[in-house]
Amino acid sequence: MTAPPRVVALVENLHPHAIKLAQELFTAPAYQLLLPPAENWRESAHAIVMRTGSLTREDIETAKYLQVVGKQGVGLDKVDLSAAKEQGVIIRNTPGINATAVAELVVAHIFAVARQIVDIGVRQRNGEVFQRHQCSGLQITGKNIGIVGMGAIGKAVARMLHDGFGCTIFAYDPFLADDAWSDVPHTRARTVQEILPLLDVLTLHVPLVDGTRNLISMTEFKAMKQSCILINHSRGGVVNEDDMVTALKEQKIRGVGIDALVYDPPTLEKYGELWSLPNIITTPHIGASTPQTQSESACAAVRNVWEFFESKK
Repeated sequence: MTAPPRVVALVENLHPHAIKLAQELFTAPAYQLLLPPAENWRESAHAIVMRTGSLTREDIETAKYLQVVGKQGVGLDKVDLSAAKEQGVIIRNTPGINATAVAELVVAHIFAVARQIVDIGVRQRNGEVFQRHQCSGLQITGKNIGIVGMGAIGKAVARMLHDGFGCTIFAYDPFLADDAWSDVPHTRARTVQEILPLLDVLTLHVPLVDGTRNLISMTEFKAMKQSCILINHSRGGVVNEDDMVTALKEQKIRGVGIDALVYDPPTLEKYGELWSLPNIITTPHIGASTPQTQSESACAAVRNVWEFFESKK
């Protein structure tokens, strides 16, 4: 007797390449594919492919057939991992694929803050005649860069800034072996605090967990040089946002470039005060938002689900 098909649900809109791939892989009679938004997936899905949405305990406990989740991207902070473990649901994300795209935006933010690009542009559009002598841009070539989180994105940032701009790299990650990044010239820090006074740029690339929540607060801002730039392209909550606003107002650091805020997507209601400051640049979590990266990571999430089932044949 033929086994019933495995139901695979694409619960969010994915890149067209990924949808096409799913249609090629998940064919009858072995599979039944539910296209986005597949709102009733909890009733029948053995697998889902998701992108940026949430997967709650209620979702996992309600979906009694669910075996595997293909998660596009790296971050799992919107997935209830405890519930997944309890229910035996496998979570497969796509680390590394977005590293170059995110690193490029990190570098863009560094230079945008350093050269006051957004502030000057806004003031000109508002009618101000901006004189060259009013700009006090910071040159990045040869500067000290601190990288917290030595994963694929952190490594890509290190390579770009060391190889492209001759920067000195200081790196911190308590979970990697001492010989990690053996192919990237850097100084390994034992704590974040020990390198803060040395840095011209501090960039964060860590997940949001109990140990990284409010990793950068007023104590850390006070330890930084007044000319330091902070970049956060990891997760909202890693930087204490109230302390960040205070530090920017009091010019304890030069400025901030941030692609990850607590409220996602950010709104004027939530961030009007922050956005009124001249030394802040924010983007709405777009580090991986290039067609190339979206295609590659979405296709990888689809393949992860397919390989999970094919390995069981």
